[in-house]
Amino acid sequence: MFSSSEFPASAQDKIQYISLATCNGVVQCVFTLDSCLNEDLFFKSFDLVLDSEVILQCQWVNNSVSPYWLRSEEKHKDRFKLLEVVDVQQAVEEFRSRSIDPTTDSLVQLRIFRHQGENTLQDTFCLKMSHVVSDGSGLRCLLQSLAETYGVLQNGQEHTPSSVTVRRDGWQVLDKVPAKKRWQLLKKGKKNFLKPGQLKVPFSNCTHENQIYITYKLDRGQIENLIQYAKDRGATLNQVMLTGFARALRRFTNAGPDASLPIINTLDLRHYLRHGDMPKICNLAVPLISNIHVNQADSFADTLSFIKSDLISQKRAMPGVLPAIAMEILFLIPFAWVDWLLNQAFDQAAESGIGTPLFSDVGNTDIPIPGHQVVYSYGLGPVAYAPAFMMTASTFRNTVTLGVGFCESSISRGDMGKIFDLMVEEFASCTA
Repeated sequence: MFSSSEFPASAQDKIQYISLATCNGVVQCVFTLDSCLNEDLFFKSFDLVLDSEVILQCQWVNNSVSPYWLRSEEKHKDRFKLLEVVDVQQAVEEFRSRSIDPTTDSLVQLRIFRHQGENTLQDTFCLKMSHVVSDGSGLRCLLQSLAETYGVLQNGQEHTPSSVTVRRDGWQVLDKVPAKKRWQLLKKGKKNFLKPGQLKVPFSNCTHENQIYITYKLDRGQIENLIQYAKDRGATLNQVMLTGFARALRRFTNAGPDASLPIINTLDLRHYLRHGDMPKICNLAVPLISNIHVNQADSFADTLSFIKSDLISQKRAMPGVLPAIAMEILFLIPFAWVDWLLNQAFDQAAESGIGTPLFSDVGNTDIPIPGHQVVYSYGLGPVAYAPAFMMTASTFRNTVTLGVGFCESSISRGDMGKIFDLMVEEFASCTA
């Protein structure tokens, strides 16, 4: 039993904590505004939102049987800061590369960087959250609540955000599956979500120093061409992006001429829970593995057709539900055992240099900030430690920002940036 200040960690929280051996476990977003925020109201809004979500006031407590969340008695001093800077790009890069230790640090951190724009002062802010407590969709919900609260306070009204997280576990997804479909799910659901990787990204070693991000922005013209290309072939933009990622990876990793590439594409299980109380601050993004066949002679359209067919076949068996339930069942055994087993797998991957790349669609980051014009925004996933490799894609007004977090001690910025060049070449080949 838990006391009033203790809260159970979900199975996915536990997975994310164990996964800190493979990444820095941070999800974040960056917003550039046309003007300066009212920092007093913005920080007050930030406090109100965090106070409304008790889980965000907690610290992770390790326990060999079952870790849990413990509510902190004092507020962290690192929750938010306003910094006046000359080089905003460098300031943002330094902050977004910092990790969050869920056992000691504030689980959510905000920095406002005030800098000189072309004609006036303007703000760029970065909001980051520990992935151990929530995924990128939870961060988006937090940002929406922050913007809403800030808007109300600007109008001189008092506002207390309502608590939005009801349940944080994966079992709630199974509860939404009709009884008749549960047997079908177990029988036909895809069970390769733990399939070992086969790709070897050209890392020189597996050290974790100098964590950085690099990004690449696909402009409006490029995205409009890709959207039209997807529409003409009955596909989605996400499927086209995944196709470009897979084909670029084959070239980036020098895979064989007829390679079979397991790639993880994340799925947010919240779409199964649209009715009733929607869970917000929690981990409900699960891995879906597509085993993509890329033959040397295949065109972009051939690879897209394969990916589209694979994802459609997964949809027939309620994708993502089986991995979520498998995680819940896994942690019926003591946490320390699971931790040991997964770390053995991580060590083997590091020794072989082989991993399963991950492509995550962060979604639309065009969230209005009342009283200001958002000039540009994007989202980022965690910094992955070699041999792990992860790319995120976020959308802002018909532009897409691709992002990769990695350790510069294991691969240079220039070498990692080649993946963007290869993707752009692939996209150009299909829209020419």
